[in-house]
Amino acid sequence: MNSHYPVYTGHKNTRFPSVSERLLIQAAIGSGSSALEAWNEFLNQKQNSPKVRGENRLLPLVYKNIGLISGVTGLESLREIYSNTLLKNTSLSESFKYFINHLESHSIPFIFLKGFAIHLLYYHDLGLRRMCDIDFLVQEKDALRTVTLLRELGFSSCFPMKPNYP
Repeated sequence: MNSHYPVYTGHKNTRFPSVSERLLIQAAIGSGSSALEAWNEFLNQKQNSPKVRGENRLLPLVYKNIGLISGVTGLESLREIYSNTLLKNTSLSESFKYFINHLESHSIPFIFLKGFAIHLLYYHDLGLRRMCDIDFLVQEKDALRTVTLLRELGFSSCFPMKPNYP
């Protein structure tokens, strides 16, 4: 697969997709032979280059796209990554449902943001995008009650709270 996009070779911490990430995107959203060609090129490229962090996020999507094609190299690994992602996200989602029920019972309105919102609106499959947390937004007037409720339920923050919060 020849890339039709310019390759960004600038700063190391760039947000531009790497060549291997572009191959995985093509394998995830391409159809038939173009998806398989991108996947095989990705596998060939990975034999001689280090793993890139962003690639893991794309692998479940690749599995969903090419998983039903027989004879795909590396399919078992893709299936395992998808299954692990599904298991972890289901566990996270189930534990968060408990908190959501408490927000609703305390009449605290909220909206989901980022990953979980994307799952609900677009993916409809908890195995397709790895999550490590669930982001949500409450009104400022409900922030203190929400933090208190989270703590009462055993949740904690990995970030220090501002002094005006409990």
